[in-house]
Amino acid sequence: MTACFVHRLDIEHTDGKRYMTWDRAKFPTPRRMIEDVASRGRKMVTIVDPHVKKDGGYPVFKEAESKNFYVKKADGTTDFDGWCWPGSSMYLDVTSPVVRDWWAGKFGLDQYVGSTKDLYIWNDMNEPSGECILILLVWAI
Repeated sequence: MTACFVHRLDIEHTDGKRYMTWDRAKFPTPRRMIEDVASRGRKMVTIVDPHVKKDGGYPVFKEAESKNFYVKKADGTTDFDGWCWPGSSMYLDVTSPVVRDWWAGKFGLDQYVGSTKDLYIWNDMNEPSGECILILLVWAI
């Protein structure tokens, strides 16, 4: 028998691969689930990637777009549109302290609906993946 101390939820726990959301069909009561796990001395971890699904109906995407928080293409004005698990994705410009502070705020209990003080985050995919790497290399040359 293997002991289980941590329950990790990958991207499929989200609503349509929008980070800091919950698929309500699979996880209708996330707070209750997290509290139950914590009451048993275990940890709950959700995965969050640094790219943001390009989706006009996703408040995190829209807010970052309106604040001009995304990495730009070589022209310095057009947002870089990468491709990752959610499909078309934008990358936050985490070289900016303002963007980092804004992003950190999204993990607050008042922002990450369904989270609790007993929910932990795995920040995954800290680099562009797949074709994005080739695009960035060509752009840098």
